[in-house]
Amino acid sequence: IEKPIRLNDVRLDTVVDALVRSGATRVLDLGCGSGAFALEFAARAARVTAIDASRTLLETAREEGRRRELDVLWICGDILEHKLGEADHALALCIGNLLLDIPHPRFPAFAAAVAAALRPGGCWVIEYQDGVLRCAGMDESGEKMIQEEPERIVRRFLAYDPAQGTWSEEYHNLSRDERLEYTAYLYTGPLLAAILSRWFRRETSRQIGERSFLDCFRRR
Repeated sequence: IEKPIRLNDVRLDTVVDALVRSGATRVLDLGCGSGAFALEFAARAARVTAIDASRTLLETAREEGRRRELDVLWICGDILEHKLGEADHALALCIGNLLLDIPHPRFPAFAAAVAAALRPGGCWVIEYQDGVLRCAGMDESGEKMIQEEPERIVRRFLAYDPAQGTWSEEYHNLSRDERLEYTAYLYTGPLLAAILSRWFRRETSRQIGERSFLDCFRRR
């Protein structure tokens, strides 16, 4: 069982078109999932490299790319381990709460790798779920249905660990009777800005959901 991936409700015309118009013709999509954003950039003539650890999601992305006759370099790999390049991208994307999966001790090295992959003045756009708001709202009791189709999946909150800055949940695929325990790492806007300040300056921060934000960081 894989943790369900949602297509976030960020409007493509503001996230994609504005960045492409600003010259983002080389794009690095980190944790691309099923490729929605990578394909939209490719459709606008950007050269896109998209990386994800899930072979299943990448195969879905490749199939859609073939159907639309779009050229994207799809890479199956760990974004924390894969070499991201040297100053040859205008834009990096982390869309879909990818940060929840990155352990705090590993985030600075990851940030340094993304900075190295961007040319000076390049942008890193990050969507994240504010961990404080998420944990403050953890009044869920029992199991909560989060997906009905194509398979029924419920989520159950397990615990919050303030010492580690993490919370844990269990996903139960009722259709296949499979369970996955998932640990998420707490991030906030000020924490991101502080860690990234060595390489980036934050240009914008926009709330896009009850607990979700979209921040744009500019490479120094």
